[in-house]
Amino acid sequence: LPKSLYLQFHRAANVYFLSIAAISTIPFVQAKWQPKVFLVIFILLAQSCKDLYEDLKRRRDDQAENTRIVGRFNARKSSFEETQWCEIDAG
Repeated sequence: LPKSLYLQFHRAANVYFLSIAAISTIPFVQAKWQPKVFLVIFILLAQSCKDLYEDLKRRRDDQAENTRIVGRFNARKSSFEETQWCEIDAG
């Protein structure tokens, strides 16, 4: 979660919303702070959920690709043998 927050504050819009929420909490500013703070929290949670969904989808797709069966040439036997992508080394 901290890495996610760190990456989210690289977006200018999130920094803007956070600064507006921080300014609204200052006592001499006659503004309601609750809606602004809850908006920032909602935006951060929504983006975190979206990032989590994308990461899980990427992991599932990577797992499916790495377990796919392919043919690898065995020089000793002079034939192809079936193996998974994750077992193939470059070179």
